[in-house]
Amino acid sequence: MIIETNITSPPAATRRHLVVGLALWALFSVYVVKRLRGLIATRAVMLVVMFCVSVTAQLLYPNPFMPWVVRRMRLIKVGASEAVYGVVAAVL
Repeated sequence: MIIETNITSPPAATRRHLVVGLALWALFSVYVVKRLRGLIATRAVMLVVMFCVSVTAQLLYPNPFMPWVVRRMRLIKVGASEAVYGVVAAVL
């Protein structure tokens, strides 16, 4: 079944949302890294935990649109990508 929508997003709005989203995550990670004391590894672990929890927490709640099997796979995928992003943000 193909679902068609009439909603289109102008390319400028899509780029703007992408830039603003990345800038907010980057500012958040810079703030956390600067405020934490200790080794880079400790900072990286803290960023990974904060990013993973903040992004994947909503996937733990049941909803009628996404069955548990799909949510579980999405949880693994998003958690892994946020972990990589947290490590890269801490190292940079």
